[in-house]
Amino acid sequence: MMLLAFMLLGLSRGAVPPADMALLGRWWNSDGSVAVDVARCGERLCGKVVYAEKKQQDKARRAGVTQMLGLAVMRNFQGAGAGHWKGIVFVPERNRAFRSTITRLASDRVQVEGCMLYILCQHETWKRNR
Repeated sequence: MMLLAFMLLGLSRGAVPPADMALLGRWWNSDGSVAVDVARCGERLCGKVVYAEKKQQDKARRAGVTQMLGLAVMRNFQGAGAGHWKGIVFVPERNRAFRSTITRLASDRVQVEGCMLYILCQHETWKRNR
């Protein structure tokens, strides 16, 4: 009975479902020029830039983004089935947010896809290690 009570408390408001835990941690973009830390943000997941090469920061500045470090580039992500998440991704070099899906490819790789109007999509593979 006590175990059941603890399990129910763990599923209460604010808890990130266990399937979403696989996405927590540091992820590097495909060429290793940007690192994003994914963490819990209330009931959802979000990600902030913790490293960006000068070249990436310059691209973002040209688009109107003054500061990349600490920038929230993943917002409101939640589980959408086994190994899938949906939310909003912000692309600094375009200074725009897009609907996004993340698909787990392996324990150390995910595919991040952003779409505009559901048909114009781009994707990139992120890795846990640079």
